[in-house]
Amino acid sequence: MKTAMDSLRKYILKTEIEPLLKNLSEELANSILNSMFKNPYTTGPHFSLKENIKNLEDIGKALDSSGANADLSANVKSLFWITQDLQLPSELKSLFNKREKVAILIGAGVSRLLGMPGWNQLAEKAIDYLYERGKINYFEKERIVHETLDAKQKLTIFHDFIDKSQEDAKDFFTKQLQEKTVENNPYEILANFPCAKLTTNIDDEFYNALNKKLSSQSNGQPSNQPAVPPTGSQAKQEYNNFSEDLFPLNSNTIYQIHGSLKEDFPNTILTMRDYIKSYFEESGLRRFLTRLFHEYTVIFIGYGLEEFQILEHIISKERRHYAVIGNYFTDVNLFEVRRKYYSNLNIDIFAYYLDFSGHQRLVEVLKSWLAEINMEVNKISYDLQREIEEADAG
Repeated sequence: MKTAMDSLRKYILKTEIEPLLKNLSEELANSILNSMFKNPYTTGPHFSLKENIKNLEDIGKALDSSGANADLSANVKSLFWITQDLQLPSELKSLFNKREKVAILIGAGVSRLLGMPGWNQLAEKAIDYLYERGKINYFEKERIVHETLDAKQKLTIFHDFIDKSQEDAKDFFTKQLQEKTVENNPYEILANFPCAKLTTNIDDEFYNALNKKLSSQSNGQPSNQPAVPPTGSQAKQEYNNFSEDLFPLNSNTIYQIHGSLKEDFPNTILTMRDYIKSYFEESGLRRFLTRLFHEYTVIFIGYGLEEFQILEHIISKERRHYAVIGNYFTDVNLFEVRRKYYSNLNIDIFAYYLDFSGHQRLVEVLKSWLAEINMEVNKISYDLQREIEEADAG
């Protein structure tokens, strides 16, 4: 597992480093470029680090050999060590500090970190399953896979052949969404966030992580949970019959708004018919979500653009929400395009950088954010306790 110390960019825009070199002698500037980059005289916009430079220490050695002084070396190294995404955004810090109503809504991108397929991959596997069992022929399989772009449409076709009430359907999803054991489970980090916890995933990984956390607390084991007392050793799970009666939301409950594979698979939301019934017609889930977006600040984690098309007409315009998305550090233009799109939904976006370990970087980001939240919450609790003690003493 890569960590923050591995957050080293392997290339850099010339315009980023040139300001640090402009007041140097030509000889020293060339020495620095030659010591670090494999293409110091390229006409392109980027410099690329030499293959033997793997970390900040290697950059430091190269700069030392070039004759750069300590201050210049520190400034150059700062261009390559990227940790901005590991810092809790001020907007989120304020929400947790003020203990406002916050909810995290978790999508398939998080379960993918456990080795599960994303919805597009899952949908294609479902079509392959139909072909393998003789429900469709090869020509039909290829046409469906390559011409049907939406995962929900593919899953609708799957359930046209194999209804959700049939054991074969549940067996297929159970096999694809098997429980996983990983060294750095993102759900075990998310379970410690002091807020409401919701997911559109039908696997039980979020619930398992929260249940593990609460069980360890009740057994007296150490936990990095902020100062939010548990309601018991067993996590709760809501997966159907959503209504406004569930408010206020409980931070020790996982709200599986698309249902649970294990507990009630026939009523999970997978097909186009399911989505239309739940999101576009009058339903308990629609009323539940409308109130959620009205009362809570929602942080989306693990979602792509396509999922927001469903929520676009439900998300409250009265409250600002947030989304955490993967983006490459230098891909500023794409990030701005995305920012404008999300802004139309009243959503601000924060990036985690894919340059270093792909989407696995999200785990390090969540871990770092949680540490900051814990520190801030515990500081506030300490200050409040001190004020009470001073007032009693007075």
